[in-house]
Amino acid sequence: ARERLAAARAALTAHVRTAPTGAALAQARTLAVAAARQAARSRTEAARLGDRAAELRAAWKTQEATHRSLCDRHGLPHDTEGLREVRDTAHAAQEACRAGAAALATLARRRERHAEEVARLAGHRDRRIEAEHGAEEAWAQWHREAAEVEALTESLGQEAGEVHRRLAAAEEELRRVTRELAEARRTAQTLGEQEAVARRDAETAEGAAATAGAQLAGVLERLRRQVALPGLVAAATGADHLDLPPADGPVTPDLVQRAAAAVRDAVAGAGSADVNALMRARQKLEAELQGGFDVVHTVTDDVHLVDLVDATGRRPVAEAAADLRARVERAREALTSREHEVFTNFVIGGVGEELRRRLAQSEQLVAAMNDSLRSISTSHGIGVRLAWVLDAPEGSAVHRIKELVQSAAAVRPGEPTEELIGLLREQVEEQFALDETAGYAQHLKNALDYRDWHHMRVTILGPGPHDRRELRGRAKLSQGETRFVSYVTLFAAADAYLSGLGDTALRLVLLDDAFAKVDDPTIGELMGLLVRLDLDFCMTAHNLWVTYPQVPCADEYEILRAEGTPAVAVHTHWDGRARHLTA
Repeated sequence: ARERLAAARAALTAHVRTAPTGAALAQARTLAVAAARQAARSRTEAARLGDRAAELRAAWKTQEATHRSLCDRHGLPHDTEGLREVRDTAHAAQEACRAGAAALATLARRRERHAEEVARLAGHRDRRIEAEHGAEEAWAQWHREAAEVEALTESLGQEAGEVHRRLAAAEEELRRVTRELAEARRTAQTLGEQEAVARRDAETAEGAAATAGAQLAGVLERLRRQVALPGLVAAATGADHLDLPPADGPVTPDLVQRAAAAVRDAVAGAGSADVNALMRARQKLEAELQGGFDVVHTVTDDVHLVDLVDATGRRPVAEAAADLRARVERAREALTSREHEVFTNFVIGGVGEELRRRLAQSEQLVAAMNDSLRSISTSHGIGVRLAWVLDAPEGSAVHRIKELVQSAAAVRPGEPTEELIGLLREQVEEQFALDETAGYAQHLKNALDYRDWHHMRVTILGPGPHDRRELRGRAKLSQGETRFVSYVTLFAAADAYLSGLGDTALRLVLLDDAFAKVDDPTIGELMGLLVRLDLDFCMTAHNLWVTYPQVPCADEYEILRAEGTPAVAVHTHWDGRARHLTA
């Protein structure tokens, strides 16, 4: 019975293996489903188009009947050729009508022009008659004047032209003198009026100048009083006093302008604010200083003054601020001394030793990884080496901190310890400047996290005995070699991370579609690396087995599924030498 069952199982397995491949069958099924859907869509579309064709055919018959009725009504042929001839005849008639309309329009324009010319003819005739009358009168006048000239020539014995020239010159001179006399009289009258107005304006300006001088002196005096108000100059400019031009001598506009310019230069760049902004600032000051100072607000010479009152007395804001700054500086010096003591105890008490221990452990871990990777390479001789590299350049604060913590605190001299304390304080202050809201413990954690100071560098070895290159985007590797390097680096990083968590951490690696495009001997080496690193693994793949001598034991689940049946998981156990079916 056992032999029959084995034969039946072998026959079933052979029959299952003769089934089409999953990819080809799935593709054929997908194409069949897509073709069926396309056929259904085509049938639906054909039905819709048939209905549409019927609708269009009925509409065409209706329109044809209407067309024949209209053609019969207007005496037109039904066919296309006859209608085309009628259309061409109509177009020719239309063009002839347009040409006739253009000719008629041209004729109308010429008639209008003819009528205008006829109307202008009468005017030209009247002007000709007037010109002829004028010519006759001019000829008569010339005749009379010629007779007079002839008579004068005979009586005076000289040319008539000279007499007429002198007479015209005398008349022109008379007219010029008459015009100048009238102009001089008008000018004299205007100057008299302007003199009266100028006298009146001068008297008014003299009074206004006296009033303005008094106002100018008052303004300068008020400016001096405002500048002299306690605490005003210090609050507005930050200086102890403001030098204004001396007050000896008369008050002139230049003196006031120089005083105003001195004030403007002193407060240049301070900006401006209205009364509402001033009130809001005063309210904010009262809220922030509640319990420490009383805020007293007064207005003197239109200047708002704010004084702070405490147990020591009343002082302007600037003076109180200077006193507070002095107190803060003294407190900061005291805090600095306290920080130095804390940092001294903290550094000497543990942080230096802890950094030194952690750095040494990290270097040892990287060395152990390289020892494990030394015997692993691809079939073409490609290997991997890891290095833990400091990101900080030589001479930087982090580089110097790493140098100083290399020696133990018990043997480190005092001067290097002071330097280490100063460098650590700078690191913490940088973190505080980045985020002032975080706690001091967070600042210490961010400043002293040695893992952020380094990065892992992957170096590719081979295929030549002296070939070494850093892993970059342009490294000339095949897909399988690239995946090998990636897996090796991944396993080393996982081992380093899990080793840092302690012995209680679950050392498990999960891989989906593991070792794709990696050749079989290299897969055995990678699985052997997982075993040597003491990493448990759970992985899935299309065609992956754990039957390698580097793996001492493992469990496999092969998923089998025939067409139209549920999937079945076949569990086998690998003991390092053979596979065993597990019930």
